Order: sequence, then structure tokens, then C-alpha cells
Amino acid sequence: MQKRITIFDTVRGFTMISMAGFHACYDLAYLYGWDMPWFTQSVFQDIWRASISWVFLFIAGWMCTLSRNNIKRAAKYALAALVVWLATTLVSVDDSVNFGIIYCMAACTGIVALTDPVLKKITARWGMPLCLMLFAITWSIPKTIYPVPYLAWWDFRALGLSQVITTPSSRLSLCILQDTSPHT
Repeated sequence: MQKRITIFDTVRGFTMISMAGFHACYDLAYLYGWDMPWFTQSVFQDIWRASISWVFLFIAGWMCTLSRNNIKRAAKYALAALVVWLATTLVSVDDSVNFGIIYCMAACTGIVALTDPVLKKITARWGMPLCLMLFAITWSIPKTIYPVPYLAWWDFRALGLSQVITTPSSRLSLCILQDTSPHT
């Protein structure tokens, strides 16, 4: 059995404690109506959220280089994400988690697993600047393409689907795409 790298477990553990604190503050502020302007009316919430998600993504990315089977790892993340979605859908306290950090980790790990032969050919000298450039280019996509949550990362305009209508239901948000392209 291979020895564990304890720094990753330590950082992951502190990040999980931070995540529990973040979710407690979120619930207190938005579900129970506590007056927490330091959390709800400042950039602090965004910074705290980013510090948690970026650490999880960094560790998951590093683990991809150490994993023997990234497809299996991606499947485990996807299963965990499905469990989170089911639990948050059934409980229906707030919104169900449709695309959270675990979904992102599953998708990213799956992409790494599928593109591994190509990625191994890219040296760090080119890979790091390329990753930073892609990060900078895609930074604002979720905030600018669509005002519809969970669909901002798809550009449906290219498919002629420019009008997106959301219909809230009691437990799920149903999204209906209308084809607005001219039919000939």
C-alpha cells in the first residue's frame, strides 16, 4: 500500500471545516434570516467561497497526477455529486445543488482521464501559461452569457437557441429551450 501524502489530507480537512462554516453562515443568513451584512453584503462571501472551491479543485487536480485510474475517480465524484443532488432535491429547503464543486471535480477529472495522452505531451513551460490564459479567457463566462443559473457555461446562441425560459416548480427548476432560429 502506498503511503499517503499528509499535507493534502491536512489541507483538505481544514478546507472541509471552512466549507462547513461557510454553509452554516449561508443557512443562517439566507434560510433563517439572520442579519449578517459582513457575509451577505460584501465581497467576503465570494472570497470565502472561492477559497474553498479553488483548494478542492487544486487538490483534485494534483490527485489526478497520482491516481492510477482517473476514470474510476471521476465516477466516484459523479456518484457523490448525484447523492448531493438527490439529497438537496428531496429536502427542498433552498435550491437543489445542480452543478456544485463535486460536479466540477467529476467533470474535470473525467476530462483529464480522456485527454491524458495529449496532456502528457505538453511540457510545463507551455502548459502553465496555456492554463492561465484559458482561466483568464473563461473567467467571466458564467456571469455574462446568460442570466440563467446553471446554463451560463453553455453558449446556446450558436445552436439557434437564444431564448431560455425557466419555470420554477416545487422542487426543481425546469429549463425549457425555445428554438428561435429561422426555419426555412
